[in-house]
Amino acid sequence: MSRPGPKIPPLSVTGAQRTVLEGWVRRRSTAQALALRSRIVLESAEGHSIAEVSRRLGIAPETVRAWRRRFLDRGGSCVGGRCRLAERGSRRGPDRMRWRR
Repeated sequence: MSRPGPKIPPLSVTGAQRTVLEGWVRRRSTAQALALRSRIVLESAEGHSIAEVSRRLGIAPETVRAWRRRFLDRGGSCVGGRCRLAERGSRRGPDRMRWRR
């Protein structure tokens, strides 16, 4: 029997966000990393646990946790690759965001 972990905040996506995410998943020319991030958000929005999403997609739970957190904090812009965490060891620190244009 598994122990229940802390309650994760619900992840909800708007209709417009869902349309964009599903488009990225379906499009053949989408980078695989972007398609995976989109799948993580869509699966999480359907109410699946972090463990369930990681098992279904064959990825580490930490990856699911990270992209859920980024989507909750910054919305769809992070999934689309417009922001990244600052590199380790940078003067900005690990909790600051760097925006690409």
